[in-house]
Amino acid sequence: MAFPAGASTITVIGTLPSPVGGVGRQGRIVFTPSAVLVDSTNHAIYSGGGPVVVGSGTFSVVLLCTDDPDVQPTGWRWEVDEQLADGRRRTPYWIDLPSTLGPTVHLDTVAPVTGPGGGGRSLPPTGPAGGALTGAYPNPQLAASTIAAFDPAGAATAAQAAAALDATAKVSAHVAATDPHADRAYADSSKLAKSANLSDLDSAATARTSLGLGSSATRAVGTTSGTVAAGDDARLTDSRTPTAHASTHTAAGSDPVALTQAQVTGLPAALALLASGWADRPSDQNLLAWTYDPNMAGHVTAQSNAGVAGRVTLVRIILRDAITWSNIWIGLAGIDAAAVLSNCYLGVYDSGGALKGTTADISSSLMTGATAKALPLTASFSAAAGTYFIAMLLGNGSTWATNSLTFKASGAGVSVNAGLVAPNLRYSNMLTGQTSLPSSLTLASQTTTIINTGWGSQWYAVS
Repeated sequence: MAFPAGASTITVIGTLPSPVGGVGRQGRIVFTPSAVLVDSTNHAIYSGGGPVVVGSGTFSVVLLCTDDPDVQPTGWRWEVDEQLADGRRRTPYWIDLPSTLGPTVHLDTVAPVTGPGGGGRSLPPTGPAGGALTGAYPNPQLAASTIAAFDPAGAATAAQAAAALDATAKVSAHVAATDPHADRAYADSSKLAKSANLSDLDSAATARTSLGLGSSATRAVGTTSGTVAAGDDARLTDSRTPTAHASTHTAAGSDPVALTQAQVTGLPAALALLASGWADRPSDQNLLAWTYDPNMAGHVTAQSNAGVAGRVTLVRIILRDAITWSNIWIGLAGIDAAAVLSNCYLGVYDSGGALKGTTADISSSLMTGATAKALPLTASFSAAAGTYFIAMLLGNGSTWATNSLTFKASGAGVSVNAGLVAPNLRYSNMLTGQTSLPSSLTLASQTTTIINTGWGSQWYAVS
């Protein structure tokens, strides 16, 4: 079957004599394309290869040209496998058969090439080079006559030298140019030029004002009047007569000085001494504070059989200084040996009604020792200067036989709260039926329902 009309073909011929005696060799040559070839124009598909018989040392075969524009894929090549019956077998190799070789080509004139994609088997040409080349393969050079044919008058060499000089001159001119790309300098006068170093400002004085710079920005550094002093200026270290201080600062003057009590050494103690006259103070008896001088506690308050068990009584105490509060002192004037007491406590509330400290149950302490005694808080606390309230609770459920349970008190009667209202009563009571001191009290609920009878003005001290 012949190739389709229009297919691009080439006839490959060859002579393969034996190197011994020149006898023609026998066998075959297998030609195989590197890919399955498709000719969609002529509607042909070429797959696989085929042998060509070598008889008496010669062969001839028609093959597709490797540059046929109708055959896909492009870049394919022929593999040649010489399978001759005698002699050493040659390694298969690749050849190109472009149509430019003409209608017929000798196999020995087609140099082996690399396989498609750069791989495969390749045999470089060997032997002396001819024609436009000189030397030998695989590294021939252009012959002198070939070079002379291209540039018989040496015009190329001259042109190359001239081009080199021109390029050098142009590069030098480019480097020396102020703005070769028109992007280094601004023609717009509203912009500041970098090279001007701010000398092109419209007004240096206005610029200094805008930057908040004072007159020192334009003064020289020196040691005389009108100059800016340097760090080692002698004017900073020389002896001078100080300017006289103002003699006023009095309360009636134009520049009075206000001082707090804390800024005057010993003033709080001096004021306390003036307020108390020459009377004894808590510190004179190794105490921190008291509700009043114990010498004034000449009366007693008695617990009657009617009872106030479960009621909370409050006595105000004012601390003039911060202290660490550890004990509450009472003056136990008498005891009721037949009483049955339980849930009895002393506690401390601040001016906001928060419980700051409390004793353990003092029931047993109220049954013995009719004397002044310190009852410890379960935990000491730091008390700032200010107003506090000492609370007493004779717990609900307590009973007694007589009114012999008594405490040292002022006995001031109805006048004890003169000028005061809740929540700042000096002596007051609130709540009933209590078995423990609440964690907080609403001091605005202070009352005097039992105070006017003399109960509740007990003497207390702090240590």
